Amino acid sequence: MAHLITEDCIACGACLPECPFGAILEGDIYFIDPSSCEDCGICADCCYMGAIVSTEIQTTPTISGTQLERDMAKYADDTFNKGDLKAGFLLLSEITGGIAIFGLIATALTSWLPGAGIPISSAMAAAGIKKIAEAYANLPTEDRRTIIKCANFLKRIV
Repeated sequence: MAHLITEDCIACGACLPECPFGAILEGDIYFIDPSSCEDCGICADCCYMGAIVSTEIQTTPTISGTQLERDMAKYADDTFNKGDLKAGFLLLSEITGGIAIFGLIATALTSWLPGAGIPISSAMAAAGIKKIAEAYANLPTEDRRTIIKCANFLKRIV
């Protein structure tokens, strides 16, 4: 089995000198020559973007959707295929954090605003939640973590 470089590659060159077999070829997105790859995994360990995956564990196509989808796919892969406990906690954090955030938003749109005399229809609330969810899913990882921390803080004081 060889490793594979996904479309997440930014061609930074970090992996190129690390491959002891010279299997990585340069381009807009780097490429691993499967006939030269010995599946040592050194390239995957040094990739800053997590763009190099083992073809053995990749059972679904590479996710090219939102940053949230890519992060959750990486956390799930690291948890279930590599036994990485920290990645499992990050995956759990994304799931529970998302629930907390959207619970607060739903409460604000359906209770707090009408309670303050600002009328809002169910359709408006649903459209607002959808837009917020789309924006949240495309945020960089660190920004989502900051929002999750804020949501958890607000949950404790509300």
